[in-house]
Amino acid sequence: MRRLTFLGSELADYNAPLLARDFATTVKPGGFAALWQAVMDLIDADQALRFDLVELAKMPEMVGSQANPMLDLPVVLNASGAHRTALTDSWEAYYGKRSSATRRRDRTKLNRLGAYGEVAFIEPERAADIEATLRCLFEQKACCLARMGVRDPFAQPGYRDFYLDLALDPDLGGLAHIARLDVGEATAATTFCLRWRDTWYYLLASYQEGELARFGPGAAHLRHLMRTAIESGFRHFDFTIGDEAYKRDWCEEELKLFDHCAARRLRGVPVIAAARAFRSTKRFIKQTPILWRGYTRARALAGRFRRNGCR
Repeated sequence: MRRLTFLGSELADYNAPLLARDFATTVKPGGFAALWQAVMDLIDADQALRFDLVELAKMPEMVGSQANPMLDLPVVLNASGAHRTALTDSWEAYYGKRSSATRRRDRTKLNRLGAYGEVAFIEPERAADIEATLRCLFEQKACCLARMGVRDPFAQPGYRDFYLDLALDPDLGGLAHIARLDVGEATAATTFCLRWRDTWYYLLASYQEGELARFGPGAAHLRHLMRTAIESGFRHFDFTIGDEAYKRDWCEEELKLFDHCAARRLRGVPVIAAARAFRSTKRFIKQTPILWRGYTRARALAGRFRRNGCR
């Protein structure tokens, strides 16, 4: 089977087309379906590029200030949503909206982290330091995903190099922001973020498992990043795809994401039918808390058995 899909789809939390600024006035409402059919015909005319099915996932409703024209195609909701919060002019005003009990608990955990060594929020600048921080993030993420029973995407060829290139390319003008939280000699938490226009994107985050994890180094690092975003003039903090409870705790805006699947050739029909059934079931499980909790526990248990079997 050959799929027509977004370039780098697995590496992106949002997938969308590149649009001319006047696209909405050039292509009239209802006109995109015919344009898309012409695009597919043009691609399929090349023997080397022929495909059996189309699979476009994680498409947002908006592309910049324009409606995403690809939602004119038959779409269904993605299994996950995305979450974003509007920032204020000061950290004190924004953080002050949280309850006094929550703020007190945050201070207590940060103080307990300090008992293990000096707490320092680091934004590495030298290439070697940036690379070392990112490699630490990859290793922390691998341990966390293994515990959860989830496949490690960074084990695939090229994935780590992709993020390293984004972080180290001087021509990207600070698009990537790499940071970490050190507690004494330990790297307690790490993040890879993107900064574009007025939005700070919280893309990858991890923390060191073990004793320090009990005191929320990842949460402390997140608060520091949000404060940095506000002080740097950003207006939105985007947690990207995923419905984790901590995202809902911070965010007042949920972004819907959509998928489009279609067969181009007859042999793609059963594959698309199976994919649609799988996506529907996946969304139902992820959006039903009791089922999602049961699934994640079973997945973690299966992952533990696999790790034990490899020893």
